[in-house]
Amino acid sequence: VMGIICAPALILFLGMMFLPRSPRWLVQQGRRREALVVLLTIRSEEEAVREEEEIHQEVIQEQKEAAPAWSELLHGRQARLLLLGVTLQLLQQLCGMNAFMYFGPKIFEAIGFSANTFTTINNFVNFLSTFPAVALADRDIYNEVLQAQKEAAPAWSELLRGRQGRLLLLGVTLQLLQQLCGMNAFMYFGPKIFEAIGFSANTFTTINNFVNFLSTFPAVALADRAGRRTLMLCSSVGMLLACAVMGTTGLLCVSRPDGEKWAVSNQSAGWVIAISAFFFVFNFAYGWGPIVWVYCAEIFPLRYRARCIGVCTMANWVGNFIIAQFTPMLLEAIEFSTFYVFGLFCLVGVFLSAWLPETKGV
Repeated sequence: VMGIICAPALILFLGMMFLPRSPRWLVQQGRRREALVVLLTIRSEEEAVREEEEIHQEVIQEQKEAAPAWSELLHGRQARLLLLGVTLQLLQQLCGMNAFMYFGPKIFEAIGFSANTFTTINNFVNFLSTFPAVALADRDIYNEVLQAQKEAAPAWSELLRGRQGRLLLLGVTLQLLQQLCGMNAFMYFGPKIFEAIGFSANTFTTINNFVNFLSTFPAVALADRAGRRTLMLCSSVGMLLACAVMGTTGLLCVSRPDGEKWAVSNQSAGWVIAISAFFFVFNFAYGWGPIVWVYCAEIFPLRYRARCIGVCTMANWVGNFIIAQFTPMLLEAIEFSTFYVFGLFCLVGVFLSAWLPETKGV
């Protein structure tokens, strides 16, 4: 067992030997040629040269100005912009969308509808409705607008060829894994699972969301210090361990004596499952939850970024639909072995995170 636990660390150690320096750091050290070589591994030659020059100009500007303090975010125009951003994010949640996602099946089941039918239709509508966003979203980055004025807008077929096609495949894979690791299975079906093994559904939901909220702060503090790759690797290892513990404990200590309701053989096993679930949410919230979005925003050239982010977002909703649709079926068919399925995707996340190049400062 210890050998298995050490394997990801060994892979990370070996991978670090081949990890290139951050292009921005190299430019800051005056090693512009080496920075260009690194950029050429993820960009075409023309894009790499242009981006290296942009980084060089940004570094020159940063050297003229002191690094901003956190307190600067709370003054003047920047504070108003920050308040606007926070307000938009709060309203995105407070409008009630996740109330439909988390509690819709329970509400509709209570008024005589099939919970699974509601979940299927709801997520299918959610999935289809992302396509207008992909097709209609405007570019909102000034540099993209300037570049678009010089060049024709990229064709969709360009996203599927060469280096750009490989980057898009990576982005789509990351977004799918973010869902298939099982986070939303805990959010959608966690209350029902824990109620079935003797816990209060409302208490679980309260603690779960509180853990999810608090655990996003490490991502804010560490994303630019520890790096995206490190956070994703630690996150995926933690989620894998949590899934393994839940799956094993459930198989050994949870049964269905009457063929319908679950029963836990002892209270300690129930607490092990509960704590493992919160540990899973903790690891997701500081790593694969926010960092996947950051990483996808950084790997695409400006010319293709808007469309690639749109496609990656659509992939995220595809994964969400798969989780919402098939988790109840898996829980019914293989019970707590479902968490081994999620653990398998977490294991893929471990190896992918160990392989990914670092984008901090790019």
